[in-house]
Amino acid sequence: MILVIVESPSKARTIASYLGEEYKVLASFGHIMDLPKKVYGIDFENNFEPQFEINPKAKKNVKYIIEEAKKSNEIILATDADREGEAISFHLQEILKKFQKKISRIYFKEITKKEILKSIDNKKQIDKNLVEAQYSRRVLDRIFGFELSPVLWKFLSNYFLSAGRVQSVALKWIVEREKEILEFIPKEFFQINLNLNQSGNDFSFQNIEKIDSKQELDFALEKMNLKNLQFGETIPKIVYLKIIEAKEKKIISPSPPPFITSSLQKEASNYLKFPPDKTMKLAQKLYEGINIGEKKITGLITYMRTDSFRVSDDIKEEAKKYIKENFGHEFIKEKISKNKNNSQDAHEAIRPTSLSQTPDSLKKFLKKDELELYKFIFNRFLESQMSEHEFIKKEIIGELNSVKFHYFENEDIKLGYKILREKKESKPKLKFNINEKLKIDKINLEQKFTESPNRFTEASLIEKLEKTGIGRPSTYSNTLETLYKRAYVEKKEKSLHPIGFSFDVIEILKQNFFQFLEDEFTKKMEDDLDLISIGKKERGVFIKEFYEELTKLKNVSKKVKSNIDEIKQKKEACPSCGKNLEKKKSKKGKYYFLCSGFPICDFMKYVE
Repeated sequence: MILVIVESPSKARTIASYLGEEYKVLASFGHIMDLPKKVYGIDFENNFEPQFEINPKAKKNVKYIIEEAKKSNEIILATDADREGEAISFHLQEILKKFQKKISRIYFKEITKKEILKSIDNKKQIDKNLVEAQYSRRVLDRIFGFELSPVLWKFLSNYFLSAGRVQSVALKWIVEREKEILEFIPKEFFQINLNLNQSGNDFSFQNIEKIDSKQELDFALEKMNLKNLQFGETIPKIVYLKIIEAKEKKIISPSPPPFITSSLQKEASNYLKFPPDKTMKLAQKLYEGINIGEKKITGLITYMRTDSFRVSDDIKEEAKKYIKENFGHEFIKEKISKNKNNSQDAHEAIRPTSLSQTPDSLKKFLKKDELELYKFIFNRFLESQMSEHEFIKKEIIGELNSVKFHYFENEDIKLGYKILREKKESKPKLKFNINEKLKIDKINLEQKFTESPNRFTEASLIEKLEKTGIGRPSTYSNTLETLYKRAYVEKKEKSLHPIGFSFDVIEILKQNFFQFLEDEFTKKMEDDLDLISIGKKERGVFIKEFYEELTKLKNVSKKVKSNIDEIKQKKEACPSCGKNLEKKKSKKGKYYFLCSGFPICDFMKYVE
């Protein structure tokens, strides 16, 4: 018997369906070993060596794996081809090697029969550099949490708080954005809309020059000979807009790249309204295998934890054939761009394993959300292989007594990849000639105010994590889940709102451990982990550098109590009566500001 070990039981069932009776496929159910929960678990005197132990919950399953390993002639480790998967395989190897069986490692990008059989014939050894990188990340996060979290417990003792390396930076962004919103002062401006109608279709021109005050608005109206026009009034006389110019610009919109982990989570959040953790769970199911009839279980997409845009030559050729047959040769992308990043290129981008498995053909086999996500991935991959979208952007400029207005419209030249998008009704085009005067049916004056910055959404937070190089695609959904679990953040509709004590947490960390909240410092740690994964940096050197920086800052934690007192003593004036606002905490742990003149002055605001 040949024993094959993967992480999940669903993946085990799929792979078992491809292999013969001589194989037995078992699941490790994720990590079988980790650092102990209640003690540090790091040997500081021995190059920061982690002291892993078998997870209590995994002991029963590990015992069963050992029993089956004893019966086997060979052991194949088939966990995911990433750092975590490599660490799981290494721990399994360490436990099973004493039985002196042949142990090998296989990698595959998709769970299809062809790919699995190919990987079985191409056995390898465990990549110790990837294991070292995963060990480094685990040790780094353990030191960070064990050193900084007790500081938070000491001064915010009502809460069980944690200071995670990536979660703290993400929380800092959310809190700082909230402060910007709270401190934001709207600025008034005005807009003039000239509305006209042609053949039952409405068109609206807006003023080109900004109007930042009522005085500037009055001046513009005076130039237009509409000096006394008030808000909501109809035009007191017949007014014409003279068309003086039409500018045209050809725009080429390149086809988007196929999905990687971060873009899949971000776009699914924006368009499908799926939270990142839901997206990843659904993608995991599609990757591990779905029964598509006649007991045929197959993986529908490639591995969903990847930051590579690369796709195989085979699927490119399949895409060309599919596009030609379904849309026409002119929709085939002429030149496919190369991988744009420096990721470990062990994986491809997220794509369907076969274009013969169309979303329509899978409707009766997939649940509603599974089908939605699969169609999303399928179409995005097709788009990446299709020609660009070309259109003309037209700016039509008119003049009313020296005050200029403009109107924009687009005209498609070549649909390209956008043929896959939902078709929108084409907007009517304005008919005009240069120097022609068009009758204005209505003038609308609008008083507007500048808007505060938007709060982060799950999608925009993931986008910022990706752009700054903090964390890795596989950790984004976990980072968000930790922020929710620790009650640092709550989601209202789509926006992320920091909960009251989050402000104090970030203030403590910024004043005393500022370096660990800096974007560049956190990004450098991620870059160093990448260097470890390719053997260009040693784990011990990396951890030592980090620990020395932490030690320098540990002494300043003595000042934390005075800093907290200072935070609590900060006063803000009541906007109603001018007295001090006092910061208070509700029974639910939320902070709010109450006027010190209460109950005479009943002003109150929540820190939302």
